[in-house]
Formats: sequence, C-alpha cells, structure tokens
Amino acid sequence: MLGFGLKVYLSCLYNALHCYLTFLGLAEVCCHAVEDLPFGVQIVFQNGRVLRLITLFHQWINFRVVLETICTSFRGLCY
Repeated sequence: MLGFGLKVYLSCLYNALHCYLTFLGLAEVCCHAVEDLPFGVQIVFQNGRVLRLITLFHQWINFRVVLETICTSFRGLCY
C-alpha cells in the first residue's frame, strides 16, 4: 500500500475489499471485550467474516499449491 500510494492501491476493487476487511477485523478485535454490542454491529462483523471466507475460497487453488509446496519441502527436510 505504501509503495503504490493509497489512491492507486484502492483503485483495484480487490485491494479495496481486502483493506475494508482488514480494518473491519481490527475493529472486531477491539470490540470483542464489549458484551452488549448493538445487533447491527454484530451483523456487520458477521458479514465481514463471511466475506473473508469467500475471498479465501476464491484463492483456494493458489493457496493449495503453496500449502502442497510447503509440505513437500518439509518432507524433503526429513531425508
């Protein structure tokens, strides 16, 4: 984000969504100690979790390749 600048970074929809989800997650962590959150705030946090899962599943193929490569490398270290 610092390399491109905020305007260029947020011009890509995926980066803007990722930035939104990151700040939403940070806000959720900060509000975790509050027991009586309004229902609307809880719904926003829940939708943020669902969107995070959707973005993770969208990149599942790339994630699976990286995970298989890491597992193969660890198996190679045992020999």
